[in-house]
Amino acid sequence: MSEFGELLKKEFFIIDSNNLDSVEDELYGYVFSNDEVIFDCDGAEVAGGGEGTYVIVKNSESSISVFQDFNGSYGLYVYDDGENFAVSNSFNYLVEHLRNHYRLSLNEDFAKVLMSCGLSTFSYRETLVNEIERIPRNYTIHIDKDTKTLSFEKIDFMEHTIELDSEEGLNILDKWFEKWVNILRSLKRKTNNIQVALSGGFDTRVISVLWLCANIDLNKIHIRSIDDDNHTHSEDFRIASKIADHFNFPLNNNPIQSKMEYYNDFKTALQQSFYVKLGFNNELNYRVGKTDRPVYYISGKAGETLREYDSFRGKTPEDLKKYFAKFARKTHPSFQAPTLRVAQNTFDELSEEFSIEDKNSRQLSNLVYSEVRCCNHFGKLSVEDYFSNRINLTPALDPDLHKLKISTDECEDNFLLITLIVLRYCPKLLEFEIEGGRHFDKKTIEYARKINEISPYVPIDYEFISEPEINEDESTPCSVIPEPDGNADTLSISDIFKSSCPNAFEFIDDYLKDIFHSRRFKMEYMKYLPEESYYNISKSIESRTYFPMKKAYPAFSVLKIINDINYSCSRQSNMYEWMDSFSHNNLEHEMSRECRELILKYATARIDIKNFGDSNNSVDLCHISDKDCFFDSPKWFSNDNGVGKVMKSFSGDLTIKLKCINDGTLKVFLKSPDVKDANNNRFPVFIDYLSFKINGEEHMERNTLASNRKPLVFEKSVNDGEIVNIHIKWLPFNRNSVYEPKKNIKKEKPKDVKEKKVEDAPKSNGVFNRMKHRIGKKI
Repeated sequence: MSEFGELLKKEFFIIDSNNLDSVEDELYGYVFSNDEVIFDCDGAEVAGGGEGTYVIVKNSESSISVFQDFNGSYGLYVYDDGENFAVSNSFNYLVEHLRNHYRLSLNEDFAKVLMSCGLSTFSYRETLVNEIERIPRNYTIHIDKDTKTLSFEKIDFMEHTIELDSEEGLNILDKWFEKWVNILRSLKRKTNNIQVALSGGFDTRVISVLWLCANIDLNKIHIRSIDDDNHTHSEDFRIASKIADHFNFPLNNNPIQSKMEYYNDFKTALQQSFYVKLGFNNELNYRVGKTDRPVYYISGKAGETLREYDSFRGKTPEDLKKYFAKFARKTHPSFQAPTLRVAQNTFDELSEEFSIEDKNSRQLSNLVYSEVRCCNHFGKLSVEDYFSNRINLTPALDPDLHKLKISTDECEDNFLLITLIVLRYCPKLLEFEIEGGRHFDKKTIEYARKINEISPYVPIDYEFISEPEINEDESTPCSVIPEPDGNADTLSISDIFKSSCPNAFEFIDDYLKDIFHSRRFKMEYMKYLPEESYYNISKSIESRTYFPMKKAYPAFSVLKIINDINYSCSRQSNMYEWMDSFSHNNLEHEMSRECRELILKYATARIDIKNFGDSNNSVDLCHISDKDCFFDSPKWFSNDNGVGKVMKSFSGDLTIKLKCINDGTLKVFLKSPDVKDANNNRFPVFIDYLSFKINGEEHMERNTLASNRKPLVFEKSVNDGEIVNIHIKWLPFNRNSVYEPKKNIKKEKPKDVKEKKVEDAPKSNGVFNRMKHRIGKKI
């Protein structure tokens, strides 16, 4: 069995109404209990709603019970047609099991929501398959073995029921604080493999009170603050550095002492993320191996459940539906209506589940975060981390802490709870700025002081802990893995995974890019989804640096589910085999990626198009015949004269239909790509243009070579809303190519420019030679 096959059987389960006799007790994930982290089912006495990242299956004489953690991290998915049922902790694994036995149908609305939802879906119960339901985090599943029926037990977590400005509330807060401080101290006695996160945001600030007050040697653990240009990381690092300087501890200084055992190929890393996240979360964190010992990671994950999620703040359900619809329109206009329907379904379900009569209550918006987004985001990320032996400690998801209200009638600021936590245990942290120009409100701080005075906290004098009581074996630090020798591009897949994590990530992304841009995948995409949305995703892949494949994952998910539904006895048994089928038996698969890219450089035409006029001038691309065609609107081609388009195609025959926005002068530049050698020096590549037609009329008398530095240029006056059809044919440079010396190429100008004498004409980088149209002639 393959590495992933073993992982699949170990970490995911299927309980089918026809296999109940073979079900055994099992713990999937880990449980926190009595300051311990438990990985064994026998020691896991907690049931549903406990702390950790887990699903527990308990088998008794007459029934089977399936419990999940407080956040519903894995997710539970159920198929039940009244006669047969199946339960799993992986949606995609469940679909692959069901497709050979039962009728399934695509939830088309959910599919379109997934294509445009950004980070994660917002659907409370719906999934990509109409017959499969997502079970909310506050439910336990019970299976009667005799009758072969399912029942669901709802858990009342008593969330947000205890007043914050009461002795009972402060006692709960203190028990939470001391409990997590003791967990950290307990871990420090055993290991230095502790990693804590520190950014410039609210959530890591709140959780940092725990490790700052635990009286452990902060010089011996890894305090992580990301320092790069992605997202808000540079500002986060600047703020974290100020906090580190004040409290006298280093950032990013102590590597984790565990050996990373890498997978033999990328399929395991890819598929474990697929089976956890695909269809619910669009940021896949490929875990390319597993450490030989656990690494304990404490962060501000899900801290927004203790306040109010920034993007949803102040929004009613109606506001939130408009918010979701805006993103749907950006992906494709046809996705807007399904998005509104699924959002309304979610609000209706939450209203019924939590007995909220006001259908436009802001409380429903907050529930979308806590009941859906938090599970799909932080929960599934914790499962991914668990597969690499990274254990997430999430104090913000403590069930007892969630019994507290986050504000009071007198102070309705939803940041009151987190303000009180920081003020009560480490008030100095209130003085440091928050990323994005945010801050702890002064009035809220003063009100928190009044609450704190009800029953001030008396700090415990903890004994200092420096080193673990049992010395750990020395091993290669995971965070300081040596870079491979030589050129990484020549390494095998196995070499990449055994040498460098960053190269492995890039390798997987490159593999997925090749799949997405393959002709076969595009043809499959166009069968079911709008053509324009494909181009939008393609553009995103080329422009994003942070999770570049983020918008492509939904496409993989939707098309894989369609494949499973349409072909019950699918020849591709798992996600990887299905994806890899798009690269089989074609040119792209047979030749190496490096060779393919080199060849395509010499066959790729570059067409720059711009409607020159004022800053509002542009062109809309209504149709492009080449499904592989890349297009972009780079900043250098967008200025006071309008917004231009740059297109690249190696099809050799390209039809473009465009609409001109505002009156202006349309210019088309036929060029070659900008090619550089290994030393970053440009060298000329020539494309042999055979034909250039505008609205069916030929404008080239003979085939002509063009390069990036010496393009062929066509100019035409256009009106606002005018439709222009362009047809271009070309070949790579070949024995029949004709080079036209520069002195033989005529210079032509638009009609509103007076003719100058030849000797006064400015030098040009090249124009169309022997154009049939006359200057200013309408086509």
